[in-house]
Formats: sequence, C-alpha cells, structure tokens
Amino acid sequence: DETHVFRGNDETVEFRSAALALLCLLDAALAWRPADPLGWMGQAEDAEGAVLAREKGMCSFSFFAGKLRKALKKASAGCQIAWQRFEVHLDAVRARTLPEPWPWIWVLNEEASML
Repeated sequence: DETHVFRGNDETVEFRSAALALLCLLDAALAWRPADPLGWMGQAEDAEGAVLAREKGMCSFSFFAGKLRKALKKASAGCQIAWQRFEVHLDAVRARTLPEPWPWIWVLNEEASML
C-alpha cells in the first residue's frame, strides 16, 4: 500500500501512484540506447533505468521492456520494494538538469508545434 507516499482520497492516491509509475517507466524506456548499428542490442544509459528494470548489462529492447513490465506488475500487486525503486527513480529524474534546448524551448512560439 503506497498511501504513506501520497495523502488524499483513494482516487487521488491511485492517480498519483499510476502517474509516478508511468513517468518512471517512460523515462527508463527512453534511456535505453542501442549499441550496434542495427539496434538489436543496447543498454540503459542511466543507472536509474537499470535499477528499475534490474538489468545493467547489454540486452535487447524487448527484453528490457519486458523487465520494465514486470516491475510495473510487481508494483501494481503492492510490492513495497518495487514502489521504492519507482520513488528512487523519480528522485533521480527530479535532480537531473535538462540538456539544451529543453530548459528554454517551452517559451518559444515558433517551437510550439514541435511539442
């Protein structure tokens, strides 16, 4: 039960938990980088994605995504360790600095269509 993390009614807690999981999973999936020219094998670019998927070496993206799916299933079943991994991942995401041009591109009208 993740109610110790979020305060509010059950629907709010459930929504926030799902949003936390979704953000972390998308970040981890986007951090996977191919190592070969064909993109068959690769690895997580950051340590947080590797911790969330529990895979730190080279693997295919489908294998990596399967590990992320397993982490989500464990968290949805109420596994406290899985939720702790999500929380650690989100804390690491919060601490990151955005690369250029992301910190200022949000305010440009001509770039609005890209976003």
